[in-house]
Amino acid sequence: MEVKDNGLVEDKDAVRKAKKLKFVELHEDVVLNGICIPAYTRLPIMTDSEMVKGSMEIDKNAIILGLAEAVRTNVENEDIAFFKRILLNDRTLVERLMKQVSSIGKDSSIDDIKRNYHAIQLLRCLQETELSFVNQALALINMIHDEIDDEAALEDMEDELFELLKAGLELYPKSYSLLFHMADYHKNMGNFELAEKYADKLNENGYDDDEVAKLKEDIRYYSEKNERILYIYDLVNLNRIDDAIRSTNEFLSTEKDDWHANFLLGWAYRLKEDYENAEKCLLQSVAKGGGDFAENFNELSLAAWNLGKKELAIKYSEMAADLDEKSVAYACNTAMMCLETKDYENAYRYLCDTWKLDSNDEVLKELIGRYEKETGSDFAYPKPLKEIERQGENCCHHEKRHD
Repeated sequence: MEVKDNGLVEDKDAVRKAKKLKFVELHEDVVLNGICIPAYTRLPIMTDSEMVKGSMEIDKNAIILGLAEAVRTNVENEDIAFFKRILLNDRTLVERLMKQVSSIGKDSSIDDIKRNYHAIQLLRCLQETELSFVNQALALINMIHDEIDDEAALEDMEDELFELLKAGLELYPKSYSLLFHMADYHKNMGNFELAEKYADKLNENGYDDDEVAKLKEDIRYYSEKNERILYIYDLVNLNRIDDAIRSTNEFLSTEKDDWHANFLLGWAYRLKEDYENAEKCLLQSVAKGGGDFAENFNELSLAAWNLGKKELAIKYSEMAADLDEKSVAYACNTAMMCLETKDYENAYRYLCDTWKLDSNDEVLKELIGRYEKETGSDFAYPKPLKEIERQGENCCHHEKRHD
């Protein structure tokens, strides 16, 4: 503990879940929203606010903002209910939040939703009404549907939506909107049995309108479609290539824009050594939505290589390796192609990438031997990725001990 001149005692071991949020202990009694908070109570503070207005005066606004941030982000703290009570004792706070949230309608832009999301989230945390859960779920769904380049951020929002709907249904198990969105969530995630389970709960609770009927129809459609795709995938894996091509063409006769089916057809053609059709189908897959699927570009590289388009094949292979940086196969394939074309500089780079991922890979060892033989120089071994990460962790731990 370190006593501050502003009457606060800083607790460096407190949980910091929210950004710019830390916990402190009061050195004196403080009155907030008509509630007297005794000295030595641990409260969250927003560190980007000025904590001191005078030499000894606490910036109460920083504490209010800290309380709101702790409640909004659900910081693990035994006093979280007390934090809510302090905030709710300001009678105008909920009114202001409701006014801000009510300004968001069906025609609101995604920027408006993002700008007001913290208010939507805080209002739900304070009220925990059915409507507040639904409003936050709708905001999250809109943000998820928005084009997001950051895959990690998208996954975080999907996880947040699931936890929100789960918490809402624990309080309101018969809620039409929460059941509907949970069924739709599982449908979109490919969890069709769970999607059907929640759709059935809608019927069990007397909800059988056109929207529910359409939802159940969509679940059945995508479930059957998924089963057909998995069946074709199994045919290719079993080396029943002609059966796979026939089944995929039948599927594409009604689902021509399905990128996954186009990929499977291209993969099957490549295994059949029909490289021209393979390239054509794989490019269709990329154009129809499979542009972030690394295996598409790996297969394209193999097809292009066998068509004599070696420079293009290397570009495709590099794209596959970039999309899946943890794939030993993609990095190794790229290194091998670079060796074949005598591009030793890039061959070394991808051999290093492979070594960092798996220094014991047998194909890698053969390629390193070939690299040394063709270049006449020893291979400069990098450190494996796991060792680099371990050293980084040790470095961080070392720094923490000296905080």
